[in-house]
Amino acid sequence: MVRPGRVTRTEPGDPRWIGTYEVLGRLGFGAQGAVYLGESRSGDRVAIKVPWTDRTNDETVRQRFARELLAARRVPSAYTAAILDADVDGARPYIVSEYVDGLSLHEIVSRDGPYSGAALHRLASYTALALASIHGAGVVHRDFKPANIIIGPDGPRVVDFGIAQALETGVLTTRSPIGTPAFMAPEQFTGGRVGPSTDVFAWGGTILFAASGWPPFGSSSTSDEVRERVLRAVPDLAALSPGPLRDVVARCLAKDPAARPPMLDVVGALTGGPSAPVPAPVPRAASSRASVPRARESRVPAPPAPPPSRGRRRLLWALASVLTVGLAAAIAVFVLKNPAGGTVPDPIAHWSFAGSGGTVTDLTGNGNTGFLEGGATQSDGALTPSEGSMATKGPVVDTLRGFTVTAVVRLFTREFGIATIASQDGAVNGGFQLAASRDLNGTKVDTWRMTVVETDQKGSDRVTALERRPFVLGAWTRVTGVHDAAGKRISVYVDGSLLTTSPTASTWTAAGPFRLGTFKYNTYYWDHFPGELADVKVYATALTPDQIPALTDD
Repeated sequence: MVRPGRVTRTEPGDPRWIGTYEVLGRLGFGAQGAVYLGESRSGDRVAIKVPWTDRTNDETVRQRFARELLAARRVPSAYTAAILDADVDGARPYIVSEYVDGLSLHEIVSRDGPYSGAALHRLASYTALALASIHGAGVVHRDFKPANIIIGPDGPRVVDFGIAQALETGVLTTRSPIGTPAFMAPEQFTGGRVGPSTDVFAWGGTILFAASGWPPFGSSSTSDEVRERVLRAVPDLAALSPGPLRDVVARCLAKDPAARPPMLDVVGALTGGPSAPVPAPVPRAASSRASVPRARESRVPAPPAPPPSRGRRRLLWALASVLTVGLAAAIAVFVLKNPAGGTVPDPIAHWSFAGSGGTVTDLTGNGNTGFLEGGATQSDGALTPSEGSMATKGPVVDTLRGFTVTAVVRLFTREFGIATIASQDGAVNGGFQLAASRDLNGTKVDTWRMTVVETDQKGSDRVTALERRPFVLGAWTRVTGVHDAAGKRISVYVDGSLLTTSPTASTWTAAGPFRLGTFKYNTYYWDHFPGELADVKVYATALTPDQIPALTDD
């Protein structure tokens, strides 16, 4: 979705504006819609994906946009383009992502020739790590191919989650082929189960393309020809030098999904770490490919070090660079399970809502029992605040010190102003508020926010860190608020990624009950949460940017 091709001029009939974004040019287009280069009101370049106008009333198209939005938001932004804005319910749905100025792997190979040597090994290692991360987020891409890998300034990005699907939706099967035939796995043609191993097959084909300049089973004019070759032919691995990369690509291109290695094993094989035994290479097949000029090894340098403020991405790429020169696979497994690299302390309160009565057990054993008020209920691991809340008997956090609150939440409607996730009472006002909001400077926009109230007096001013991030109604999202008293900063993270921050901190002690689902202001309770809360944890410290992503693994 980021950059399927070079920027071209807009055509008659193309929109001048999409939402609040000015359209500057075309990035790509296809049968379903187009991707435009846009500019936000703040002057940032963005990529905007929209369906063609004659398909905006197609419910299938809208559902696909909603799935793409959900899948892309789950994947760590180090490996894809961060979603900045979206409206999948409006007259013309759109998804806005960060713009990555780069060419696709397909374009680079077509222009400069195949990869080889160290450049090929780096490409294979980075993309394997990216795909393993995608699978670790519970997503199957289903259309992994050279055109969907953008080589950006800081390394490869996997894009276009238009047909991706979450693993927890159940067994994925294909009634009709979905994907790009040249890089599809056998099961995608035959209606078999589609899962992570399907992406593994596509990865193997993509690396073979990068090394040879041709699809893994040669060039064919019809999808029927491709189908026959994929189901029956042996791939030609001659473009890959004998060694670990060739061996693991051969395993990835196995016809039987069960014979393909998981992506973590692929990472281990490429970095010299432990992995499943590697069988003998697949026998060479007769090649029908024309000669393709070889690319220079130095064409793709290692990614430059990102700026220090991008802590998580800096660590990921630094570790990835080490991986490609032989770091043990055990480190690769650690990076994927805990990309932040930070150790998270034990929480001081944890509520999972596994009961059914009016009290909610604090799983830490610290005695922060919650009590349901005003019609709030709990069941099946979720709290439904309705017009009430869950409240403790006394305070849980010291609002003059650092603390972190994190919860998995889902909204069922956009018909609200502010929806409180967590707060803690003072005598007159709550000391802080972590919330969703439908208000941005008077405009109805989906935002997430963290607020501190300046005093415990009526009419007190409030300071808020907020930023837009579209809600996916009915979908679970982890929202984390951090109060850094020492650094005098409040921050909001969504699904492990920093969304917004503001230079402020609480200057008074809110010593009343800790609440979920409502917020106290001017002695009244407002801003009830129209949805469900789950897995709420509170920490007596301001977690760092390197610790936050680990919360999504819980």
